[in-house]
This record gives sequence, structure tokens and C-alpha cells, in this order.
Amino acid sequence: MRRAWCSLLCFGASLLVGGGCGGETGLLVAVSGGPVDELEFRLAVKQGDKFLLQPVGAGERHDVRGRDLAARPYELLLRDDAPDGGALEVRVLVLGHRAEAGKLKITRFAVTDPPQAFVRGEVLRRAVILQGFSGANFATAFANGCYRVRVVNKAADLVLPYDQDCDGSNTTDPKPDCNDQDATVHPGAPELCDGKDNNCDRQFAPASMTCYLEAPEGQCRKGSRQCRDAQGSGWDKQCAASERVPHTHCHAAAECGANADPAPCTSQVKRRTVHCTLERQDGGGVCSGGTLALQPPEAGLTSCSWEVYEAGPFAVGLRGAGSTGFGLTTSSCKALLSVEPGPGEPAGGTAVLEFLGPSVASSYVGDLQVTLKVVPSCGTNPLSCSL
Repeated sequence: MRRAWCSLLCFGASLLVGGGCGGETGLLVAVSGGPVDELEFRLAVKQGDKFLLQPVGAGERHDVRGRDLAARPYELLLRDDAPDGGALEVRVLVLGHRAEAGKLKITRFAVTDPPQAFVRGEVLRRAVILQGFSGANFATAFANGCYRVRVVNKAADLVLPYDQDCDGSNTTDPKPDCNDQDATVHPGAPELCDGKDNNCDRQFAPASMTCYLEAPEGQCRKGSRQCRDAQGSGWDKQCAASERVPHTHCHAAAECGANADPAPCTSQVKRRTVHCTLERQDGGGVCSGGTLALQPPEAGLTSCSWEVYEAGPFAVGLRGAGSTGFGLTTSSCKALLSVEPGPGEPAGGTAVLEFLGPSVASSYVGDLQVTLKVVPSCGTNPLSCSL
């Protein structure tokens, strides 16, 4: 079926009387709402349970700057000049563009509902109201250059014919989407243990996936979980964990769920570098008794714990009122950090400490970089840090 855009040919209720405007067959779309600076009209033709948006043609964008669409709706006639008019159901998608910081951005939309078939020799009028993306009747996603409008109660998606799953991968690309009906399958997608070739490289699930395990002795360990077979019948429940890592990673992985890839969650673990200087007396040894009061990263926290994960070449400890040692828990979430030189008085080194707050977002892993500073004599507090 061939579709053609044309300008409005006549006005008013006469369009609905006597077989249309001059014998035309088409849909007259009247758009109100706003405010917007440009209107873009897209035709979608039903195919299966989807409405495929047709290629962009000339005349589909119209300047409406300064026009009050509430008082004067903008009308455009979508004319059907094909002999089989009415055979297909169509929807019209209207996108409202508004200038922001000198660039046009889609801010509002409307969709003709219900779908409409062309009726030979008649012009049918359809009125739509532009709405924002939080409307009660429609859910929208304009991501990766893909228009996707779902009519929630009708379960009918408006999508581009070359990106029907709206995953941002084009079937016309040099490396095309090998399954345009599944958003988890496209070039560059993470390979999952789901029996699919997710990244379109003709290979199935990977041999293993990173996992994290809270060991019985209270440590967090990183390991791998095996995919049961090449066709991806699922991941083994057992996590073969060996490498010790900060507890924050286990907490983050738990937020992903037992069967999910933890990488997106563990990548959110915050890591901070703490630069410290420990004094060394000129002609003498490293000054002792260096302590630093550690504050929680957020004010008002009362449930937390501090832990030294790796002491490095120094003797690093945490203590509070009436308590010493590792894994310090304090009601005020404050702790004292002490750094002493180890055997051989190293020139510097790195220790790792961890602050565990009530959530992953309030926790962090700190890399404590200690350097020695030569001074004439030891000060009252030879340890200074930049937090």
C-alpha cells in the first residue's frame, strides 16, 4: 500500500459529509495540547501484534512555534491513494519537539487510538491530545534513537521495522541484529546462560560467570559459577569461590539476585583513595603513635562497621572507645585508624580498609596510600591523611 502526505485541503465538519473532501480517502489528524515547537507525524501499519512505523518521508515535520494548539489544533490530512485502501489497520504517531538549549528534543507525543482502517472515498477525522511521558494511558520509550510507544491496555507496540525489539541495534547495520524480536540479543550484548546467541557471534553461553559468596568464616570471596551446558539450561547454584574480596561486593551481588549476572551491581561499589603521610625522623626511625579519626561518609549513620581488608606493609588497626582490633563496629560510626611501620621500615605502601554502611550506596572501599615524610623531629600526631 502506498501512502502519501498532503497539506490540509479543506476545513470544518464538511469533511465528514458527502464522501470527504473532493472524493479523498484518508485520515485527518487534529492535534491539540502542547506547548511544542515542531510536530512530527509518523504512520504505523499493523503487522502481527505490532504496528511498524513507516520510513520517514517528506513533509512529516511541521513548524508550530507560537501557535496555541489548545485554541487552534493543527490538522494534517494523511491521504491514501492506493486502490486497496482500508485493507490495513494504521495508527498515527505524533511527536512534539521543543527547543531546549538550542536543540530540538521530543517532549510530548500522541497516538491515534483505536487503530483505524482507511475507508474508500471518506476522510475520517481523528483528534489527539499531546501528552508528556507520564500519561496514564500510554507508556513510552524513546531510547537509542528507537521510537517505542506501547498502548498499555491494547498491548500494541509502535516500533521501527528495522529495530522491532528497540534494543538500539539495527538489522541494516554492517553487523546486524540477528534476532530483532528479542532485546537481549544483538551485537555487543552480554552473553548469558539462556540458550541464546546473545551477542550474535554464533556462539552460545560462556563457560562461567563471576559470582560472590559469603564464606562461613565471615569473609567475602569471589569465584565463578558454571553454565550447565552450551545450550544454557541454567547456571549452577554452586559458586566456586576462592579469592577474598571486600564484603561490599557480596552485598552488591546479593542485590542482583542469585541467578543474575552480578557485574552491573558490583560495578557500583564505590572506591576511594586516601592519601596518608607518616613522619620519619631525620636520622632515626619511623615515628610511632600515628592515629586518625575516621568519619562516616554520610552524616547521621548509626549502623555501620569498619574493617581493615589488607594491612599492606604497615601494622594497620582500627579502634574505638573500649574496643580494639579488626572488624570494629561502633554505635557512632566513628573509628580511630592507627598506622605503624612494619618490619624493615618500608618506604611506603598501600593498605585497604572498608566502610560498611546500611546499604551498598553508603559503603565504600578505601585504598590507603601511605608515604613516609622525613622531618627534623616527630610531631604530636605523625599521621596525616587526606580523606
